[in-house]
Amino acid sequence: MPETHPRWFNSLMIDKGLKDGLSKGLPVAVYEGIAGVVTEVSHRYSKVQLIVDRNTAVDALVQRSRARGIAKGNGSGQCLFQYIPRKHDVEVGDTLISSGLDGIFPKGLRVGEVSIVNKSGSGIFQEVIVTPYADLEKLEEVIVILNPAVYEPAKEDEEEGEE
Repeated sequence: MPETHPRWFNSLMIDKGLKDGLSKGLPVAVYEGIAGVVTEVSHRYSKVQLIVDRNTAVDALVQRSRARGIAKGNGSGQCLFQYIPRKHDVEVGDTLISSGLDGIFPKGLRVGEVSIVNKSGSGIFQEVIVTPYADLEKLEEVIVILNPAVYEPAKEDEEEGEE
């Protein structure tokens, strides 16, 4: 895997594939949070679509207020946190975590930090922009979660959010 990935790259190849037990639809993470999802698999390699790709979406919630929506890549290095009614409590600096309800990403993985909240304008939803915690331009090693149904975040991660 190359050392850096310019923003216009919304996917990457990893040197693990069918021979290693990988399959399409598995979540991919790094220490900081979600990186993406496996979208293609060959015998020795797999393609990972990054969380900032327009075709990647994570059912997520604001860790502090539990406001729930869909974090979808915007193709420009960030995610849109969509379908959040204006009345729901979302603030700049909030942490977004996976809800576990999309069938791909297990509950409790860090998605990113809310960087913009816009409640003005027309419509029933607020506009929320999220910056991923994972530095997707400098990925060197990733973790593919082989059995996301049984994954549980470390206890200290859960307690950290209950402050």
